[in-house]
Amino acid sequence: MWQLYGGGVGSPPLGFPAVPPAPDWSWLEGSLAQLLSGWWEQVPVQLGYGDAVGFNIDFRGEDQQSVERVSVMCEEPGGLVLLVDDRAVPGGTREDVMRARGWRQRIMGWWQRDFEDDGADGAARAAKMVVEELLRRGARSPDALNVTDVRAERGGLLALPGLAIAR
Repeated sequence: MWQLYGGGVGSPPLGFPAVPPAPDWSWLEGSLAQLLSGWWEQVPVQLGYGDAVGFNIDFRGEDQQSVERVSVMCEEPGGLVLLVDDRAVPGGTREDVMRARGWRQRIMGWWQRDFEDDGADGAARAAKMVVEELLRRGARSPDALNVTDVRAERGGLLALPGLAIAR
């Protein structure tokens, strides 16, 4: 589902296995849930305190000019964290609406939700929340999504072959 080459002995992998792009939203949600479940279990062991891995899911907004973005990360010690960029909405989406969707905190035009207290169930909840937010914000289909800013805070090469997003 994910691989991190942090440098050191040897060479980075020449290629990574990959799953096909998600044909529908249910498939994407399942792939994302598996990836986040792996992160929830493995990232605290593989990364040091204060380190994080993450990526953005981007797509063109309804006007085809703006970029909508949901950020997904896993950090030690906080666990799984989602952020949604709400700056494209004039004045931002109303607080009661965002809280009803499950978002908990507004931070400089972004809404955040952490799943630290959800344990192993947090991965499935986070995946469902990502897909619901993508749909609410007008994503047409999984093949219209892009993965950007794939990152490991401590450096290295982070690959997400199991994410099921084509680009």
